[in-house]
Amino acid sequence: MHFILRLGRPHFDLRRQILSKLIAVEVNKTYAFTSYLVAYPKPAIQWILPSSVHFRNRLTDGFEHESTVFITSAVESPAGEYTMFANNSKGNMLFSFTVVVEGVPTAPYHVFVTCKETIAFVTWQSEFNGGQDQTFNVQYWNLNQPDLVLISDTVNDPGLSNISLLEIKELISASHYSFAVVALNKYGDATSRVLDCKTDDGNRNHNESNHYDSIITQIGIPVLSAFVSAILVIIVIYISKSPAMNEAEISNPSEYIEMNNLPAGSSKSTKNGILIQRSGSSNNNSNNEISSYDYTIMPSPLRQSTICLPIWINQL
Repeated sequence: MHFILRLGRPHFDLRRQILSKLIAVEVNKTYAFTSYLVAYPKPAIQWILPSSVHFRNRLTDGFEHESTVFITSAVESPAGEYTMFANNSKGNMLFSFTVVVEGVPTAPYHVFVTCKETIAFVTWQSEFNGGQDQTFNVQYWNLNQPDLVLISDTVNDPGLSNISLLEIKELISASHYSFAVVALNKYGDATSRVLDCKTDDGNRNHNESNHYDSIITQIGIPVLSAFVSAILVIIVIYISKSPAMNEAEISNPSEYIEMNNLPAGSSKSTKNGILIQRSGSSNNNSNNEISSYDYTIMPSPLRQSTICLPIWINQL
């Protein structure tokens, strides 16, 4: 296997883990922190360190290099800033991290509280955990009972600078409360600044809701009445303008009804979608006599009106 070496200034080997910018250590323990670099030609690496802390480089003729900082149990005060400087003929790089002694966590920041009628929403961002796992809770109290401090359920740490959200229930409406977020680890706790918030007045909200309902009712009923009235007017206009059958339309009844030798009773005939039903008695004779019949003009599917007319016709 052959590698092609490319000339380049020192930089971190992204295949390896990069040191955190903030590292917590315990006193009287030994630690080793290694930085992995890629550079060609071979770089020179130096550190600026607290007293009694030393480092060791492992440089190669290739492009992979290491530099390790050692903190031994003999170091009385390992806390401080650790700075590395690496350079070659192609450029340089600078990297630093801070070492702190493990202890209580840093108090949460960016704390916000939003109150509703009987609940409150509390949000915050996590700070440094002091080098140990931390958890959170919210402490709150009614200003009318400041000695009665309530504590929420425990919230796990989502990670540095990440946001947590907690809902506080069973509050009293129209009351003033104070809230504080507490971070805890094995060394102790740290409390955020205290925020005050007043819960909403439930009766006021109910009255406002009734007021809005009343307004909607007052506006809605006239609008609905106007709409119904408009529909009725349209129906009346439609009916008044719909075609009606009159005597002129059946001036030639023989075109609509077959009258030849029909027995007494009823008969039906249609033309142009109009159905005419005859009922009554007939006096058949050889002369052209006038007989009286009642004819009912029945509506077809396309004509939605019914007209009853007495009609005189010639009986052939």
